[in-house]
Amino acid sequence: MEATEMRFKLLSFSLALEILLHFNLYFDFIFFLLQCCMIIEKRSKYHYLDRLQSILLIPSFSELKRILSQRFQSLFFHFSSLLQKTKFILFLISFFTVIWTTAEGTRLYFGRKGNVYPILNLDQTHNLESKTSRIPNLASFLLLTLFPQLPFAIYFGFYQEHILPCDVALRTLMLLFLIGEISIGIIALLLLIRWRLHQFQLHCRGA
Repeated sequence: MEATEMRFKLLSFSLALEILLHFNLYFDFIFFLLQCCMIIEKRSKYHYLDRLQSILLIPSFSELKRILSQRFQSLFFHFSSLLQKTKFILFLISFFTVIWTTAEGTRLYFGRKGNVYPILNLDQTHNLESKTSRIPNLASFLLLTLFPQLPFAIYFGFYQEHILPCDVALRTLMLLFLIGEISIGIIALLLLIRWRLHQFQLHCRGA
């Protein structure tokens, strides 16, 4: 009876996590496009006194271009025309978007990889025993959610130097996703560990 109840709870929380990850994926596409538009708006109309803020939002290739122009004048001269042609595309690429996109993609991958709901159904309970890698995957998902995604959402939504109304709206929605995924993910991880321990004990008794 205890195993059945444990499995039902694990199934319930895994389903909730799967739903959150599904909608989070679609929200990320909208978030990324609007974030790029806001970066262009801020870099063109606002001046940053905060050095950290400027570094996080300054386009990384523009920073590389500045360094090349200072230290490698001759090399920069040959590539300046090419950089000018792709200036708009390079402007979309910033340290923040690179870090956020990399962390978010990796985070969602580990979340979908570590969630047991897709394989935990009434006809395939034995498949859970072979999915030992789901525990570290789910743990990695939670770690990436706690850092850097959660601090990024709080800082750029409420504490950055220039805050637009869209910043607050997007970060608030992102925080709701992150907090929900952390809460449900921790419970799902603990239930998964208990389930694995239960399966191990049954295996030892059978041996």
